Amino acid sequence: MVLGLDGVPFTLIGEFVARGILPNLARILSQGFRLKQMDASVPEVSSTSWTSFMTGVNPGEHGIYGFLELNPDT
Repeated sequence: MVLGLDGVPFTLIGEFVARGILPNLARILSQGFRLKQMDASVPEVSSTSWTSFMTGVNPGEHGIYGFLELNPDT
């Protein structure tokens, strides 16, 4: 199982677990699960990074570069 926590710095999650702010996540981690920082793709946009994660290919191969289709002339 993969639990993705998007939009929060990896170091902040660790700090909040250590300070007791995320007790449920701390309980999950105490059962042998671990946190792993996901490397962001370029561009660093959720839709691009998660698509790369799920497909195993980079944005040049899957064609998703963000949430919007941008027109460079506008």
